[in-house]
Amino acid sequence: GVFHNPISLQEDQEARNRQESQAARDLNQKYELFVKETETMVQKTKAAMQSRRRNSTYVVAQSAEHVRPLFEVACWPYLATLAVLLEM
Repeated sequence: GVFHNPISLQEDQEARNRQESQAARDLNQKYELFVKETETMVQKTKAAMQSRRRNSTYVVAQSAEHVRPLFEVACWPYLATLAVLLEM
């Protein structure tokens, strides 16, 4: 019931999470909060993907010409990031 699963606004929960993360002192508490926040992000992403999946249609492209400007702009930052990662 409501006693075990209280009703709260998303903003209230986010404010509580921020307060908990600021109050966390040791690494174990910080790690637990990190895992909790990561799980929340995964759940939100899954819900967003599932809602979009039902409402979207896919169009098969016959040519790559419509995405060529995107690749021309994006390839150099990706290449630079890859170079930095490979140097590590």
